[in-house]
Amino acid sequence: MKLKEILKKKKIYKKENFTINVGLFWNIILAVAFVLVVSSFVFGFFLFKKVDESSSDSTSNKKDNSIEMVTKERINRDLQYFVDREKRSTNILNSLSPVVDPSL
Repeated sequence: MKLKEILKKKKIYKKENFTINVGLFWNIILAVAFVLVVSSFVFGFFLFKKVDESSSDSTSNKKDNSIEMVTKERINRDLQYFVDREKRSTNILNSLSPVVDPSL
């Protein structure tokens, strides 16, 4: 009696041909991705045109296209800043650092 119960197959109640149509979902995903890519290209193009128009407007508003001259005082001030930094760096490199003995 117990042998029959062990050998007895369990019945599985399952619908036949109950599968998900994976191809349909992949087609939907591909279509959505294609729409997103095309819309981002269109958005980028319109944004580029808007920026291009604003940059051309700013150049046309200038009275003359001459380059702004840099004064000699400004150049000397900037050079002095770097000379001061070089002096500080050499002072730091030449100064003796305290020796820390880890055995103490």
